[in-house]
This record gives sequence, C-alpha cells and structure tokens, in this order.
Amino acid sequence: MKTDKQIEIYQTDDGETRIEVRLDGDTVWLSQAQMVDLFGRDQSVISRHIRNALDDEE
Repeated sequence: MKTDKQIEIYQTDDGETRIEVRLDGDTVWLSQAQMVDLFGRDQSVISRHIRNALDDEE
C-alpha cells in the first residue's frame, strides 16, 4: 500500500507561530510541543487529553 507523505506548514498572519506537520494519508502527526503551540494550552492539558484518548482506545 502506497501512502502520500507530505509536510504542511501553518503560520499565523503575524508570523509568531509556525508549525510543520507531517501528513500520512488522512493522519496528521504532531509532537506534544506542536500541539501546545497549536492549541495554546499547557503541556499538562495536552498530556491529559492524549492519555484519555489512549485509555478510551480512540
């Protein structure tokens, strides 16, 4: 099975935030640090959401 892997770059209009994400088919891959930047939340909040998703087997 062949997948199209590509990199997308998101940047705010003021240039303050720039996030490079890896796309693999319909899946977007981000590090926790990238999610903190993207959603503007504390790392502990992102960790809790990830832990809850894994516990729920999402």
